[in-house]
Amino acid sequence: MSEAPPRTGSIAGSLVCRGIVPLWLVTGASIKLAERSPMLLPSPVRDALKAVAGVVGRGGEAEFAGFLDGALRVIVAGEFTLAAAMIAIPAISRRIAIPLLSLFVLILLGVVARGEASCGCFGSKGPSPAVVLVGDALLLALAIGLKPLTPRLTRNHLTLFLVLAMLGAGIAFMVPAKQGVASPPQEATPAAAAPDSPAVPPVPVSASGWPAAPAQLQPYYLPQFEQWIGKRLRDQPVAALLTPAPPTDLEQGRWIVMFFREDCEHCHAVLDRHFSPKVPLPTLLVSVPDADPAAALPNPCGG
Repeated sequence: MSEAPPRTGSIAGSLVCRGIVPLWLVTGASIKLAERSPMLLPSPVRDALKAVAGVVGRGGEAEFAGFLDGALRVIVAGEFTLAAAMIAIPAISRRIAIPLLSLFVLILLGVVARGEASCGCFGSKGPSPAVVLVGDALLLALAIGLKPLTPRLTRNHLTLFLVLAMLGAGIAFMVPAKQGVASPPQEATPAAAAPDSPAVPPVPVSASGWPAAPAQLQPYYLPQFEQWIGKRLRDQPVAALLTPAPPTDLEQGRWIVMFFREDCEHCHAVLDRHFSPKVPLPTLLVSVPDADPAAALPNPCGG
């Protein structure tokens, strides 16, 4: 009797390449699809997509938002399809897991090197890039060190792959686009001076000639600041969100307009270094309401 061929691989390898890695991938893709914000894509990925959008003529601010929404769905569908292949086709599960995790590690190394607080891999409230990097690196090491069992490919394997892949891609493209919320009415109230700052006379403001706030906000805003050069601020979509209206002489002469978060340490450092103790030019600070009030930092610029 001829001996059976030696069995290669292990149950542990199958658990990693056909279970844990696909689950890790599907979890991140599902969260991205649930939030449907292109800003959840890691910054190196957004930079690459921005370059592609420019090549295909979708680099304008309005077109770029639609391009990114479609790109996000393609990426999510691709992640669902790769997860389906790892689950359903044992022979290629490890061959997919190792290059995919290697790519994730390289992207996250770039995000960490940039000092960014979030990579968006698991949503806006997900773990830090360093934590996700450790998780990806650990899974990569396990996938390299543990070979999965590789039973002979059958029609059932292919059928399962097609069903799972079509289901995942269908979900990725059939989920409706995220809708903007109604714009709440805003009252033009003067900002209070910081307790440790000298009293600053109120700046005259007027809504005359300035675009009114839209009744319906966009799902997200993706300013392309390099495209603002030579154009009026009021012509940009985010300009209508400024409440109260900016000073009447904003578009006369040279001004500095700075969008900042009150809990942002980098913003605080810029204000402290370049605008204190003296403001170099007339300056408009626009506080972006995406901050934790409990972590707000005092404005070091008294002017």
